[in-house]
Amino acid sequence: MKKKGFTLIELLVVLALIGVLGTLTFVSFKKPRSKARDIKRITDLRQLVIAQQMYESSHQIFFVSTSSLGLPEIPGYLPALNDPQPGRNYYWLDNTSNPKTFCAFAILDNNQDCPKEKPLKLFIAVPQKTKETCVDSIENITLENCAK
Repeated sequence: MKKKGFTLIELLVVLALIGVLGTLTFVSFKKPRSKARDIKRITDLRQLVIAQQMYESSHQIFFVSTSSLGLPEIPGYLPALNDPQPGRNYYWLDNTSNPKTFCAFAILDNNQDCPKEKPLKLFIAVPQKTKETCVDSIENITLENCAK
């Protein structure tokens, strides 16, 4: 008489194969997700520059905020924006002392082209432009040196 069904060993082998394939799939999607987050960060900061230009054309100064984490809402122009990765933030420098300028930046995931002494890659938004740069620390960034 033949028994129908699978043996315990056969089931364990199949589960192990599914686990290995699942792990490989998860690892292979890590880089594209990181790149997608960087694209979202760049797009958000470019939208901020456009919103600030529109705000300035109406009010003759840039939108002013003391907020430091996340991009503030610019009423009528841009909703508040947060970094796409939980636990990370966009950075906004307080521009209440100088409403003729602004500075916001995000730390990008892809920092492979940064030298070891400047391991953080930033995407910076300032009046009329955006740029990528490598820095050693975000502690030294001020409203005055942000555009340099």
